[in-house]
Amino acid sequence: MPKFEIMQPNPAWADRILRNNWSLIESKVGHNLMPYPTSPGKSSFDELGCGHYGCVYSTQTDGTVFKITSDVTEAVFISCAIDLGDDYPEGGIVRYGGVWEVPGEKFKKRNVFVLTREEAENVGGLRYAADALGRGWNSAQRAINRLTKFKEFAHLAREKINNSSDKRKTVSEIIRLKDWAEDIVSYSEISEMKYNEFARIPSHLKGARGAAYAVQACRIIADEMSGEDVGYAIGTTLREFLDEGLLLADVHTGNVGQVTRGAGNSVWVITDPGHVVPIRDRWLDVAVASL
Repeated sequence: MPKFEIMQPNPAWADRILRNNWSLIESKVGHNLMPYPTSPGKSSFDELGCGHYGCVYSTQTDGTVFKITSDVTEAVFISCAIDLGDDYPEGGIVRYGGVWEVPGEKFKKRNVFVLTREEAENVGGLRYAADALGRGWNSAQRAINRLTKFKEFAHLAREKINNSSDKRKTVSEIIRLKDWAEDIVSYSEISEMKYNEFARIPSHLKGARGAAYAVQACRIIADEMSGEDVGYAIGTTLREFLDEGLLLADVHTGNVGQVTRGAGNSVWVITDPGHVVPIRDRWLDVAVASL
């Protein structure tokens, strides 16, 4: 199946960190889940794609990829997801094997992490699926619109939380205001938003109330998406993570791909959660294990 991602070339910093820490990483991850070398001496590796924060590599284990990333929010999210155990909403997101910080390594002053996860195909291909279904407001286009609106409202919530002087207090307020937000946010207004309508919070809602409004809008959009023919698994999973206190704030078509679920069905899933916003006290102090 073709991959539609347009990726950057394999960066030298990623190869360097892998070479310098190969034995340490291998001792934790295991030989068969390490990046597959493309030349003797492990001078370069068979990457599937590279982006702003890191690279994904093939391994010798079918269905599993290795990733090196400098995105701390992704690493923290995976730690949270693993901590959920049996409550992990895996239907619409890739399954993770583990995540570890590489001690002493930096990229652009950011810490570096390695992880293993389920392999997905057709990453970035949801837009092509929409085009293939033809002109008009088809199921793939509706899924893209829901995903876009979810991201826009999630960014607004994230901005409100990050701009607060006391994030812990703001998160507690968002939880307390859940019933209030369910009453004040119009389900029909949010669910019927068109692609060219920008997400917004009413100007009179400041601080935690504004964040609670945006989070409730995300719940509505996720519920609507869970009823679509395309993207239903993603919508269900976004809502389930919200119920667990994790807002996936940067999911877009570029980090959505396909995996096989259940009785051999191909399902669109999240391959990279992007920026994750904790909206429950439990997740505010999660740390990532070191190698």
